[in-house]
Amino acid sequence: MKFNINKEQLSFPIKQTGIQFRFEKDGKSVAWAEFENGEISFALFFDTHDSPLIIRAKAKLGDIVRVVCLPYRMELYVNDMIADEEWGFGKTEMSEAELTESTTELSVLPIHDL
Repeated sequence: MKFNINKEQLSFPIKQTGIQFRFEKDGKSVAWAEFENGEISFALFFDTHDSPLIIRAKAKLGDIVRVVCLPYRMELYVNDMIADEEWGFGKTEMSEAELTESTTELSVLPIHDL
């Protein structure tokens, strides 16, 4: 599965602790979601930084999470309520990234379905 960061959003239920999904490009993790200690986090690399930009929120097993990545902002929703947002700088590595790991039912939806 490929993901177009400027036109799609990711939605998934939290089914277990640990990695929920991971995207890689050229053998490098470029984006992932993880649930640990009552917190869901989404990390995304930009070409201007050595470490990823991370958005996070309190969550629990069974919650529905949505990640919206716009060219100018990342948004994290838990059960349809915005929980965190950040403004990235630079280009993401997601343009040719492939889904390499998933422990949940990951849905990719068009941005216009917000």
